[in-house]
Amino acid sequence: MSAVHAPSRLPEPLDPDVPPEWRDLLERLVAAAAGDRLSIMLRDELAADVARAACVGGRLETRRVAERIASLQQLVAARLFSPEAGPEHAEPLLAAERLGKVMAAAHAATGERMLRAQAQRLEELANTDPLTGLRNVRFMRERMREMASLYRRYGRRFGLLLVDLDDFKRVNDTFGHAAGDRILVRIADTLRESLRTDDVAVRLGGDEFCVLTPSQTILALRVLSQRIGAAVRRVRGPDGAPTCVSIGIVACPRHGEEPDRLLDLADRAMYVAKASSRCAAVALPDDIER
Repeated sequence: MSAVHAPSRLPEPLDPDVPPEWRDLLERLVAAAAGDRLSIMLRDELAADVARAACVGGRLETRRVAERIASLQQLVAARLFSPEAGPEHAEPLLAAERLGKVMAAAHAATGERMLRAQAQRLEELANTDPLTGLRNVRFMRERMREMASLYRRYGRRFGLLLVDLDDFKRVNDTFGHAAGDRILVRIADTLRESLRTDDVAVRLGGDEFCVLTPSQTILALRVLSQRIGAAVRRVRGPDGAPTCVSIGIVACPRHGEEPDRLLDLADRAMYVAKASSRCAAVALPDDIER
């Protein structure tokens, strides 16, 4: 039985969406199938690269990914078994067997890759507020536990701002919940724009938000709170009135390190700020007894 070799030119891609990176991968697959021996390490390496190439771009749809792998397999087969092939490397049956092993492993690797991507999407959904796109309470509690642990291990302090909209019930009652939702989305956008890359904005529910901010001093937290309050005031309600907030500030270690205690103190400080009847009021637990 005659052996085969690869012709000098690749056939045109069967799929117009095939990325340019496939050409190098095709050459490696042809060489592996036509070679003398396919090691498990090489098989798995090629399979992982095939899975990566098949899953590139867009949503990972099972049918679409399978079609890409099939197209890639056809391209390799066309190189190995083209009429122009002459005697050089391996017998066709051995080459087909090696190619089949790589592609079978690629399908398995692709399945694992898609399962991981699906798990990541579900995790993202579980940690995201559907209305505003901010992180939610579940994420906040987990992040606070992580930040408290980092403080205990490395002394990395952090702060928390509890942000509550003032008189928001009036907006819902007067203009409807759709108008209220639009305000909440604009507040969420304002928080994102006001924060550093390392800071995290969270929607706790209703008209209450939270900001987790690492490595901040009390002074820096006050400045950030004032900046948020000023930015939120520029968000106008349906009647043209500015949006006001009350903000409670806590800092680790000054006010403790346990997440539940910090949240409780922030909530109490926020109500102190709200009792002042000033737009964009800010308070710390230190102000509670005053």
